[in-house]
Amino acid sequence: MDIWFFRVDDFVIIIHVSGCFMNDPLEKLLSLIMTLSLIVALVFIAIILHDLNDLWSAVTDYQQIIKSQNDKIRDLQLLVLSKIGVKI
Repeated sequence: MDIWFFRVDDFVIIIHVSGCFMNDPLEKLLSLIMTLSLIVALVFIAIILHDLNDLWSAVTDYQQIIKSQNDKIRDLQLLVLSKIGVKI
C-alpha cells in the first residue's frame, strides 16, 4: 500500500492512497483481528467515559453538600457570636 501526498497550494493537500488487495488469507485474518480489536478498544473507551461521567456527577453532588454545610457552619457561628453578645 502506498500513500502519496501532493501539495497543490497553501490551502489544499491531496492525499492518494493506492488500493490494497487482500489476496492472502493471513492478511484477511489480520484485518479481521485488527477490526475486532478496534471495536473492543472503542467499547472500553465508552465504558470509561460513562464511569467518568458518573464520577463527575458524584463530585458535583459532594460540592453542593460541602457548600450547604459551610453555610450552616457560618450561620451557627453567627448565632453563637450573637448569643455571647459580640456585635457583627
